[in-house]
Amino acid sequence: MNTKIYYKVVGAFYRFKGNESDLIEIDETFEDENPIVARENSFECYQNYIDVLLQSKGEEYVYHEKAVSELKDFFISGRKHQLLPDLVDMDGTNLSIYMVKKTPDSFQAFEETYYQDKWQIHCIDCQYEDWSAYILKSLMYEYSFYIKNGYDCQNYLVACDTSKYFKNKGIQRILKTPMFIGLPAELLDTFFF
Repeated sequence: MNTKIYYKVVGAFYRFKGNESDLIEIDETFEDENPIVARENSFECYQNYIDVLLQSKGEEYVYHEKAVSELKDFFISGRKHQLLPDLVDMDGTNLSIYMVKKTPDSFQAFEETYYQDKWQIHCIDCQYEDWSAYILKSLMYEYSFYIKNGYDCQNYLVACDTSKYFKNKGIQRILKTPMFIGLPAELLDTFFF
């Protein structure tokens, strides 16, 4: 199978609290004939980084929100923005997983052609209160891309209530992540689909 997508784990975070000059930067690519295998490998890589960071604090991974709380020191410097002093932590630090299309989508806006080739499907980012709607939109796109191309979702397909984030969307199918666990889609088929 010639796949049209691959996955990337990308990020930067501080090695030690208070040492802004010592960043760890990550950029790893995962490809496989079966895209779900590349996806699994990217989540495993991501989780390995999270586990090592948590272990350095004497903690273990329990769930995503707790990890975000426990790992703030690695992602937030507390440095104030020079031009906008009310804003803090404009560091660009996070750890993310992206689905990347080998051929980008194009779209027109303001009489210009723009291209998008990657969708952020998971992250630990302590700078933005709620990045969840953006991630969820990317997960909905990822699922539609899997269906359109006949890719196997294996046991990752879940149903997620999106009404908190989007009007008129309701229950949507996505591939689960630690941020969006959802309910197994086969359970909901009987009731909703």
